[in-house]
Amino acid sequence: MWKKKTVNQRFSDTYAFIRQQLASAPELDAALALLDLRVEALDDAGQMVPLLELMSLGHRWEITHSPVETRRRHYVRAVLLGRAALGDPDQGGRLLSVAEVKAGKGATEKLTEQQLHALLVRMVKQGIETAGTRTFVGFDTSLEKENAIWALDRIAEAVTKVQWTLGMLTRSTDDQERFRKWFGAGDAKAIRANFAKIYSGIQAGVILIKDDDASKDKVFGYVYPDGPNDPPRIYLCGAFWRAGRLSWRGRSMLRKDGRDGHDNPLGVLLHELSHIFVHTQDHRYGQGPCEKLAERHPELAGMNADNYEYYAEAVMGAQ
Repeated sequence: MWKKKTVNQRFSDTYAFIRQQLASAPELDAALALLDLRVEALDDAGQMVPLLELMSLGHRWEITHSPVETRRRHYVRAVLLGRAALGDPDQGGRLLSVAEVKAGKGATEKLTEQQLHALLVRMVKQGIETAGTRTFVGFDTSLEKENAIWALDRIAEAVTKVQWTLGMLTRSTDDQERFRKWFGAGDAKAIRANFAKIYSGIQAGVILIKDDDASKDKVFGYVYPDGPNDPPRIYLCGAFWRAGRLSWRGRSMLRKDGRDGHDNPLGVLLHELSHIFVHTQDHRYGQGPCEKLAERHPELAGMNADNYEYYAEAVMGAQ
């Protein structure tokens, strides 16, 4: 799924200040991606305007105070925003309401620049975990992280099997039928090369960001077409966690095999990765429309994200 990125201009000065002051922080880009989501959620909830009013410094601060004091005031504004959008590290990372942020504003204004900087660094670092080349942002539980790692591992497994299958396509009638179903009369070598790009990309590293916006609960995930690809960011929404995952029943962990069926975690992530590394589009969604696309317009099917997803799922399901 493609998603047009919007940046709230009313927060652009604070956003730029955070980036400038924490430019060397390795977690900064991931934290700002999460900040974007949380600011959007505040806007949807009608909380951004009162938060902006709370963050207002007034013209007198800019005119009558020295550059050092003005910078300290910008730190105050960044911390106030951080408590509402990134969470208060002194309260277990809990997101504070505007009323709670307002109640603590006086104490925040008394902090030194050094104290404010240290607090901002802690805000940026929380909620970000790195495992090898994979970064997880905004995940609430270790179970969610395990689900994401499991899905990423299955993608590498799936792409390896897909490449082998495409290389041996002429030897199996069933494999040929599966290919025709999702890519029609397309070029198998070109499709194989595209899967190779996905494999190389995922091995280089990805950032997975949890978007828990209730309005996207039926969405699996999305990427920004114009977003940074070093490393690429994939946003996971509510439907992803229901597509096949680890779960608990009492003390027993249950696992649904994500290689079964369509629209499973493996396929969802592969869909988004194809947008990033192959520059696929969303010409069609769903199995029926994608089958027709392959039959009538194989050149479009070869650049349609769902066709890559469904083909990989079909190959894995044939094991």
